[in-house]
Amino acid sequence: MKPDKSWKVIYLQEARQAIVKLYELAAARGRRPEVRQAARQIHMRLHSDPDVYGEEIHHYHEMKLLVRVAIEDPLVIRYGVHEVLPLVFVKAIAPLPGKGLD
Repeated sequence: MKPDKSWKVIYLQEARQAIVKLYELAAARGRRPEVRQAARQIHMRLHSDPDVYGEEIHHYHEMKLLVRVAIEDPLVIRYGVHEVLPLVFVKAIAPLPGKGLD
């Protein structure tokens, strides 16, 4: 299935730093392939259907921004989706609590 529009995904500095730390931690614990696969899946979904991926947790009406959270075991991500422009802003990515990466 081809997405209706192409989304531009922007990883904020905080999220980029968290990804580096997650990969380092996953490598140290022998879980890098699992984390890499989850990160790839997240990245794919953010480019194809971020407006339906995960759950909406907040709506900034004035900014036309929906804040969503999604889980791709063993990771959790918080991101914003612009309602008018095809833009996604990744705010945070972290290990899912209790999955051995926290």
